[in-house]
Amino acid sequence: MKNCLKMDAFDGVVDESSAARRQRQRTQGGSADASAAAGDEPSYAAYRVVFKNRDACIHWLLRMAQLIEAEWADEPARKRRLELFRRCVEDCQEHAHADCRELGTLLPSKLQSLECTERHFLNLLLPIERKWSRGLRDHEFIVTTADRPSATTPSTLPLHFVLDHLRSAFNVGALFRTADCLGVSCLWLCGYTATPEDAQVQRTTMGAHAHVAWQWRQSTEAALDELRAQGFCIVGLETVANAPLASDFTFPRTGVAIVLGNERHGLEPGVLARCDAVVQLPCRGVKNSMNVAVSAGMCGYEVARQWSAAAAAAGVEVGTSTSASSDVPVLSVIAGEARGVGLELVANTTDAGKT
Repeated sequence: MKNCLKMDAFDGVVDESSAARRQRQRTQGGSADASAAAGDEPSYAAYRVVFKNRDACIHWLLRMAQLIEAEWADEPARKRRLELFRRCVEDCQEHAHADCRELGTLLPSKLQSLECTERHFLNLLLPIERKWSRGLRDHEFIVTTADRPSATTPSTLPLHFVLDHLRSAFNVGALFRTADCLGVSCLWLCGYTATPEDAQVQRTTMGAHAHVAWQWRQSTEAALDELRAQGFCIVGLETVANAPLASDFTFPRTGVAIVLGNERHGLEPGVLARCDAVVQLPCRGVKNSMNVAVSAGMCGYEVARQWSAAAAAAGVEVGTSTSASSDVPVLSVIAGEARGVGLELVANTTDAGKT
């Protein structure tokens, strides 16, 4: 098995197999400050161990910067680490590699005082992250607002998302997060759409997959047949000729399943044919489509807006969430809307990230 070079808790460079690295990340969460939290403090000596290796040197500095950000409120620790960070970056001016020398000339002049604000520090850090690393992914950001208690029963709407052969695990994870915030009752994962067993999905959901019901079906058509039998109106979200905008379509409050297509190919004709209606989102730029997870959030919140407004206008009693945020409405189900609109369905195979 191929070994890789990694820096462990700012303690220098060690060789580690990919399997061992995955196990370490599972037990530590893979965070920049996991080992520091366990009592290991980064040191100048540890930095000098990795200094000559371009990748290890930059990686050490980035992790150090993320540790400073993570514990910014601890003023003594922050100043101590900022001083160490500045010293280490200054050393880069004498590095053999041009990238490190550039880094060494970039920071010290802008970090002359240890009394800088967090915003100022991030303004220095972000260009470095973007140029010399992949940047932070969603699950690595520091979230300062606590989640609601896990014992809270979340509010849900009679709204389902059907994911038709989505290729990107990142998009699936983003949809779980959107579904949790919106109150979607269930996600239907169809075909080769990644499920929450996938590690990338889990990282992207930031734990939301544990709070959103989901089912997997081999066939999208079979999933739609099940939903129709349960009384749901099937609405495809796709760019097709003559399709109304989501804001111009009345979503039945008896329950809606929004069907989301593949990032490149969109919804197949056979899936479109099973939809009671197809809606689209306005695109005023050059592209005629957008990312599938973004599109689902926009359409889903339009559905919730319509239902909330209609319930209020009809004087229907609207329940409230039992969560700490008691102003989140739980909408009553009201029958009455006719299902379906006549559309000329035209398959669209334009660029990735389709609506």
